[in-house]
Amino acid sequence: MIRVQNVTQRFRLIQERPDSIRELFARAFRHNSQYHDFDAIQNVTFDVHEGEMVGIVGRNGSGKSTLLKIVAGVYKPTFGTVEVKGTLAPLIELGAGFHGELTGRENVLMNGLLMGFSKREMQSREASILEFAEIGDFIDAPVKQY
Repeated sequence: MIRVQNVTQRFRLIQERPDSIRELFARAFRHNSQYHDFDAIQNVTFDVHEGEMVGIVGRNGSGKSTLLKIVAGVYKPTFGTVEVKGTLAPLIELGAGFHGELTGRENVLMNGLLMGFSKREMQSREASILEFAEIGDFIDAPVKQY
């Protein structure tokens, strides 16, 4: 279960970068702002219950990756709360956590073992994982060929 409540992620954007160390120190003593705050996501609230699958869709720059990084614990939200009950295996980037030389089936087992599941547990979960992946016979090909 994942619960995201009123989450906002704010980043401080630097408008001008100093060209030298001298300029950096000079700016530190000036009080005029050389940055502005940017809210990548604002007041996002949703729940994902056990067994549900959710897709996050939006334009480039709309905050999809930022939201996923918050849920995964990579970022701490500026405001709001995130609660995750159960095991979360974030794949922020396509192919993250996969070994290209291993087959999909071998990667499933390896990643499960790295997450603390036993070989027996992974073998019992394998069918549902492969069904979810929807890659058919390619599961036994090296991931680099996908």
